[in-house]
Amino acid sequence: MRYGLEGEQGELFDVIASNIVVDERASHFTWCWPAESLEFRVSTPLLGQHNILNVSAALAVVHLLGLSVAQAARDAIRLEPAQHRLQLMPSKGGITVIDDSYNANPVGVHNGLDVLAQMRGQAKILVTPGMVELGSVEEVENKRFGEHAAQICNHVILVGTQQTKPIFAGLQESGFSSEDIHIVNTLEEVT
Repeated sequence: MRYGLEGEQGELFDVIASNIVVDERASHFTWCWPAESLEFRVSTPLLGQHNILNVSAALAVVHLLGLSVAQAARDAIRLEPAQHRLQLMPSKGGITVIDDSYNANPVGVHNGLDVLAQMRGQAKILVTPGMVELGSVEEVENKRFGEHAAQICNHVILVGTQQTKPIFAGLQESGFSSEDIHIVNTLEEVT
């Protein structure tokens, strides 16, 4: 059984996730297995396309095991994200916080920015100390992170002066306004 996101290149999929919408509560998508005449609207608090793919595969397994896909699709809203991994945090005042502090690696930070891009809202603010312990690729990857953030964010708060220099450079080289970059040294200053 092959599964994927609508519009992805590659082989035809048996199971397709489409009509993806992300809001301050969850990821919502249509799960469809045309050959089996199955289609459900699914909501899950798990964010990111990789998690939509995981839920899609799990729903296919549910069907292959002869269990109720309808019930599993309804229950997907009860899934809980791992702490600090694209975790929606309750907040007041119309602010949605996505805690992705554990995923400070090249794949994780770009997935996080992609999720942020999908969120509704007018201001998108990134708070980051950047990625560390990447060895010889650390500077290049942090600069690429800054370039990507420049395409999505309205403001960027960099935590730490030295280790965030490559992110700062990536932001500036992408035309991001220096006025919208804030450099602080502690989480208290961020708050």
